[in-house]
This record gives sequence, structure tokens and C-alpha cells, in this order.
Amino acid sequence: TKSNQDLESARAMLREFSSVLPEKAKVLVLPTTRYPLLNRVGNMPVLADIFPYLVDDGSYCWSILPLDPLAQRQIEEIMQLRGNALLEKIKKIGYNTILYDTRANIDIYIDIVNSLEQEGLIKIQSSDGRYIGFTGIVSSDISL
Repeated sequence: TKSNQDLESARAMLREFSSVLPEKAKVLVLPTTRYPLLNRVGNMPVLADIFPYLVDDGSYCWSILPLDPLAQRQIEEIMQLRGNALLEKIKKIGYNTILYDTRANIDIYIDIVNSLEQEGLIKIQSSDGRYIGFTGIVSSDISL
């Protein structure tokens, strides 16, 4: 089924990315979604952002399900930023990794990814092309 394919893609991505993700990485997942999510984001199926979280063994902290109003506001603020300003904001909050599901192929996320590519971060892509990760986001209290 499609859900099984999504789960396997997420599992494969975590295996592929594990060598470059910081231990206990705090991962900002793009697209960011509000719940309940009733509509697709680009070509990404509804609720597909939760698959990496579901298959993780607890090694990472994920930004999905931002049900807390403060977390939701922080994510909304982040989505307005690009490049270095975005990196500074997510460092302040504590994220050190960004994971983008390429099926969320709408302008806001494409623009964010393009701005991150210009910042000299470590960029990795899953073998199936579904996920792009950015790591190397370092704050003064996190060493990679």
C-alpha cells in the first residue's frame, strides 16, 4: 500500500542519514503543518509528515505535531524567514537539522530550501529523492 511505501521510504532515509545527523538531533520538518490537517501540501499526501517520526526509534526530536500554541507560533515565524535569518531563528529555538519532504513542492518550501542551499550547510538527499536534509546548523551550545 501507499502507506507502507511511505513508511519504508522514511526508514530508508533514517538509515541513510544516520551517519551525518547529530546525536539526538532536533529536526525541523518541512512542510510544517497545522492539525488537524485536511488538505495535501503540494504532492505530499495528508499526514505524510509524520512518517519519519513514526519509524524513528527515539533517536531524534521532531517538530511534527506542534499542538502547543507557543511551538505553533514559533514555526509560523520560521516560515516567514529565509537564509541566515531562518538559521538564526531555528538555532535560537534549538533545532540543528532540517528535513524537507520534496513532495511538498510549493513555492514557500522551495524558496526556503533554495535559501538554505546558499548558506553552506551540509545537504543530503535520500536515495529515492523524497527527502532532503540540512545539517551543520550549530549554535553556541551544540557541537556537531
